Amino acid sequence: MSKCCVECFRDSRVRAFVSENGSQRGCEFCHREGETSIDPAALAPMFEEVMGCFELEAVASPVGANLPSFPSTGQPLADLIQRRLQIFGEGPRSEGPPPVLRLSRLFAEPWQHALLTAIVSARDGRTLPLEQRWVFKGPRHANLSAVGHWDRFSTSLLKERRFIPSYTAGEVEMRKILEEALLLSARQLDNSIALFRARIGCEPGDLASGALLAPLPLSELGAPPFTKTRRGGRVNPPGIPVLYLASDADTAVCEVRPYVGAYVSICSWTVDKPVLVADLSNVEPPDTVFGHEDLAWHLECRELLEELSLSFALPIDPNDWSTQYVPTQYAAEVIRDMGFGGVGYQSVYGTGVNIALFDERAAKAAIPVLRRVTGLTYETKPMPNLPGLFT
Repeated sequence: MSKCCVECFRDSRVRAFVSENGSQRGCEFCHREGETSIDPAALAPMFEEVMGCFELEAVASPVGANLPSFPSTGQPLADLIQRRLQIFGEGPRSEGPPPVLRLSRLFAEPWQHALLTAIVSARDGRTLPLEQRWVFKGPRHANLSAVGHWDRFSTSLLKERRFIPSYTAGEVEMRKILEEALLLSARQLDNSIALFRARIGCEPGDLASGALLAPLPLSELGAPPFTKTRRGGRVNPPGIPVLYLASDADTAVCEVRPYVGAYVSICSWTVDKPVLVADLSNVEPPDTVFGHEDLAWHLECRELLEELSLSFALPIDPNDWSTQYVPTQYAAEVIRDMGFGGVGYQSVYGTGVNIALFDERAAKAAIPVLRRVTGLTYETKPMPNLPGLFT
């Protein structure tokens, strides 16, 4: 009888169950030796909750022999579970450097497919078609997922009504959906973390001390005044300043988009007391997917967080900034009204994270320093050869 071990899983509850109920022996799936192992059939009751979130895809074919069939959006069940839930572990580590792209988070490995088959087939003795196309089950609200509601709501903000939104999801307002999802993003920012802000520019130095140039004063490195916020930003609507900070100095410099040879003034900031922020910079999978009152809705909320994370990190055409920031500005207003002190999101230009604090008084700055930009780095990637594009 095949056994699976504790290292076959990432989910903390499954790991705990295997540790408490297994025995020391080898693993026939991830092939680790000496780990606590268990019969996969013992996990079948736990996976009932997970299986209830997915169903076989029903792909409707259009009428007419000459019409193409609709593309499938489903995946084999093990791939879908690994992408949405990340229950499985990574298996044994191979020699050599780790891969750049964590494909294990997107697709299940063959041994994970085999393990899921062993678990699920123990439910009632039937062999389910796990390699066919499966999809996430229907959403809770008005036949639209939380992400679907956000997409429609964003379109409404951009093209219909901006200040008094008219879009509702049946009886459930978009704001309530957002709030449920954003509660999962709460992180505490404490005063042990240094954040950075940069601005292009400098001042004449103190010639008596031999310094020809000096950084801008602190008064120039805080949240901008009203007169300089008329364009708005990714987080703030026009005229409402926020304090944009970055997780490291290089990211702060990248955010001001300097030219080669520019002088950049930089200062570090720390918060005076812990600040609760909505962290959209890296939406990690939950420690466990078990024990939620409504797992399907919990997964929808996490997917909405991932969509918000992409929205905040998405590059914007500088010629179209006035409207494209509106959805993220709305989300930031909801975050602020929920009592968060700021929002974190992945930088578009640097490798770090941006933190926008709603109240500049929540942080204090250190003495600024001056740097000069000596080079810029751009990354490109090949584009697919689209037929007929240049013919």
